[in-house]
Amino acid sequence: MNDRAHRYLEAGAAAGSITALSQLDLLRLVHDVARTLRRRWDAELRAGIRGMSAPRAAVILQLGQSGGVSQSQLARLLGLSHMTVSRLLDDLEQQGWIQRDPVRADRRSWAVRLTGDGRRVLIAVLRLSRTFVERGCATIDEQHRAAFVEALSALETGTRPARTSGFQRNSLAS
Repeated sequence: MNDRAHRYLEAGAAAGSITALSQLDLLRLVHDVARTLRRRWDAELRAGIRGMSAPRAAVILQLGQSGGVSQSQLARLLGLSHMTVSRLLDDLEQQGWIQRDPVRADRRSWAVRLTGDGRRVLIAVLRLSRTFVERGCATIDEQHRAAFVEALSALETGTRPARTSGFQRNSLAS
């Protein structure tokens, strides 16, 4: 456990409860852990697969899960701009890992899928992912892992924007 986590737990114990800590401390801890994980994951990918990065791996993993989608759908699924996805796809296409084909029904749209080399890279990314997570969780027993996943899920659910019944700005884009 790092120093920040120790201070977080000690402050909560001194206050009589972890929940007595400020919400800002919790957000900082989650942010710091997420940033560290992103950096280490990116470094692991770069060291393990030539030409790979975390953003490129996210595209490869999404295409592996979906079997292929349009560029617009891919941007939505990844939460990235169309321009960012287009640049990532240019890089992946240059590597020979994806293929873009025009969609017959819509000349402005491109269907994206993994190539044979892309599927091999997908397998390599999945292996690295499994190793990365196992190594990261090696000091956490199964009971604490389950509680951790449950807590993160609850945090994610609790921070989702509330749905409104009125007109939403993005409702036309769906």
